[in-house]
Amino acid sequence: MVSILKFNHCKPQGIFCFNIPPVCPVCKGNLSSLRSPPVAIPTPFINGVKRPCSVVVKPTVGSFLRDYKSGSNLHTGVTDSKGCVHNYDEEGIHTDTDSTTWEQSLAIPIVDLVDEVLKDIWDERLCNMISEPNWQIDRYHPDLHNCFDFVINFLNCVQFNNWKVKCNEPITKSQFSTEYIVPATSKAARYISLYRSIERYGPVIQQQLG
Repeated sequence: MVSILKFNHCKPQGIFCFNIPPVCPVCKGNLSSLRSPPVAIPTPFINGVKRPCSVVVKPTVGSFLRDYKSGSNLHTGVTDSKGCVHNYDEEGIHTDTDSTTWEQSLAIPIVDLVDEVLKDIWDERLCNMISEPNWQIDRYHPDLHNCFDFVINFLNCVQFNNWKVKCNEPITKSQFSTEYIVPATSKAARYISLYRSIERYGPVIQQQLG
């Protein structure tokens, strides 16, 4: 994945690009030397198998940068303490260790949100849950019993709401989506929009971003 760079030249507005052009797109001045080096814009995407004790999210089909748009279906999973991604779909439970499978994911680091002590029970609870008959192939339903249900069920197995907000009520799909998934995908959407604009038009001036 190509990094997005930001630099300034003749005006306060930042200029975003993949590679520094020979001339400034604003004033057409030479860019052989800049007052300060360009900075890389942090990407919201990570390799899911390298982020332990997290909920990871990716498009069901394709990748975020190439294929994602508002309303696209998402696939979710849970990583264990070693970073293996456990997830559920129409073929049952998967344990993904291949870094290419989840290389462009969003991650919500659950243990970082609560307490390191949660690590002590994380793998045990996850191992117990994936062995339950509830996650066999014949139980799968694309709307009523899917990958997101798997994630929410696990979060309730480790009593996420109790750790995070001292609430005894189980977390719901709606709550987790509103508080964690939507903010992550909204941030990703802004990055994707900028990335695609640079791909299509070349360097983008900050005031044009809206």
